[in-house]
Amino acid sequence: MLLKKELFDFEDINKMKFFPGIINIYFHELSEENFERIIRWFVKHKYRFISTKELLDWYSCDLNYKGRLCHISFDDGKRSNRNLLKLCDMYDVPITVFVTTSALHSGNFWWEYVKAQYGDFEKFKSFDYDIFNGKIESLKKKHTINRSSFTIDELCEFAKNPHVTIASHTVNHPILPKVPNDVLEHEMIDSKEELEDILGDKIEYFSYPNGSLGEREIKAARNYYKCAFTTKQKYPSQTDDIMLIPRIALTGQYYRNLLKIFKIWQPIKKLFRFFNL
Repeated sequence: MLLKKELFDFEDINKMKFFPGIINIYFHELSEENFERIIRWFVKHKYRFISTKELLDWYSCDLNYKGRLCHISFDDGKRSNRNLLKLCDMYDVPITVFVTTSALHSGNFWWEYVKAQYGDFEKFKSFDYDIFNGKIESLKKKHTINRSSFTIDELCEFAKNPHVTIASHTVNHPILPKVPNDVLEHEMIDSKEELEDILGDKIEYFSYPNGSLGEREIKAARNYYKCAFTTKQKYPSQTDDIMLIPRIALTGQYYRNLLKIFKIWQPIKKLFRFFNL
């Protein structure tokens, strides 16, 4: 059940006393229409869009800007992200895209095969590493899926845009706390090195697949990257560990996104569940 605009007049949200000074949001993929709609909301409310480099400058207090800030990233490396470049150019929006490198070759991501067979893939995240791999390899043999990932050539062309930063999202997008130490090193290092070889540029940023991490994963990320992004739903603070940068996950549902931006969505969702709405 979605809230209607009449209940919350987000189009005139400047009436609210509280406005977050900095917001860090991320998507996986969405339509041009939905992307422009959320971008226009930020523009209307006088946010400046910043790159990941500028976000790190903000963390170190080197970004000399006193207004509202918004950082945007995308996880996985979906080829549909290419369709948003004209809007990035039009509104001067830097984006960082965290790429899963194995999908550049295979064309797809492991959860797409699980969804083709079962519809839902959450259960697979709990499997031990060897069981997980065996099941995924079996499903890949059973299903042929239309490519959803960038090709290498598409990624190279995409990365030429001055608004784009490419970063690492591991090789295979595993649930990192489930993998053995040698696989963790492979996932962290090989994704970085392959992207550097493909693009001829340094890969300095990382996001944890599924937001799953522990002390071991944080330590590994610290060894190879300048910063790393989580899925923790909160606003950035300059006291954050930059290996644990929080982000708010958004989708294509505009009014729900606004509720998420103002951290209202989760309490309302719990309320709906309580009353079985």
